[in-house]
Amino acid sequence: MNSIRPLLLLVFVSFSAFCYAQTTLKFCVEVKEGGRCISPSNEFNVSAEGGTIAFLVETADSLNTSNILYKLYSVQPDGSEIYLKDIQQPINKGWNYAWVDVIFYDPGSYKVRAFDAEHDNSFMSSGILKIFR
Repeated sequence: MNSIRPLLLLVFVSFSAFCYAQTTLKFCVEVKEGGRCISPSNEFNVSAEGGTIAFLVETADSLNTSNILYKLYSVQPDGSEIYLKDIQQPINKGWNYAWVDVIFYDPGSYKVRAFDAEHDNSFMSSGILKIFR
């Protein structure tokens, strides 16, 4: 019986990872009706006054959460990450995509991680974003 518990845990973790492996995070200039990502890229130019980038999370099925948590980090030249802020996004459980607009002022590399805030901050997806001036 003791050998079954680790096996069940492994199956559960693998299934959870598979479910969120289908979730993607894209960066866009804006998001249009139906979740259409306008000018998707990982690199954007912004002015000194700032520029808005949309974080688009999408999946083929339902996101199955009522709240997405985005964690934003600055990526340093040595690859280390400095935490900047959390962004909470309430959504409807039936949605298969959601986006939030974020204003960037400073050039640099950023790491964005998306989590299911309703279900113990389960990892959904991540991406690297580069901002230029």
